[in-house]
Amino acid sequence: MPKSQTSLKTDPLGQLASGLASRLARRTAIDSRAILRALHETLDGADEASRNARLSAQLHLASVADSLMGARAPAGVDRMLSTVEAAEIMACSRPYVAMLIDSGKLAGATKTSGGHRKVSLASVEAWLASREPSADKDYREAGKAAGIYGVDETVVMKAARRVPARTRG
Repeated sequence: MPKSQTSLKTDPLGQLASGLASRLARRTAIDSRAILRALHETLDGADEASRNARLSAQLHLASVADSLMGARAPAGVDRMLSTVEAAEIMACSRPYVAMLIDSGKLAGATKTSGGHRKVSLASVEAWLASREPSADKDYREAGKAAGIYGVDETVVMKAARRVPARTRG
């Protein structure tokens, strides 16, 4: 918590406190310094509630920055997606994405202390690429190469042309 003589202008949260006070002042008389103290009490603590408040603030600020930048991440930084965003890209359900994360099938996924799952855009793109069908359009050749056919096609075709033998009766 800041010392009582700390100025709103010199404190990193001072501008935020002033902005909150000006928005709240429309409804009631609010003291910027009281908001500043409350912000510091909430964000500077070492307890679980303070950690969750900091994480929530960070996630919110990152989300706002993404939306204002048109969801463009800086070069070399992989954008982290929520399970809802990943599900939209992957054209599947959010619970399915959560299951993929929990089973380790989406590499690089993380879980926040609040239990929210995040996965990188690159991981989602890699998963999608692994699901794309082969570009090979000749399925017979692909089957032969994979060893699916134990008999050569010419032998099968020759046998199909033969007239079946009469059964003795």
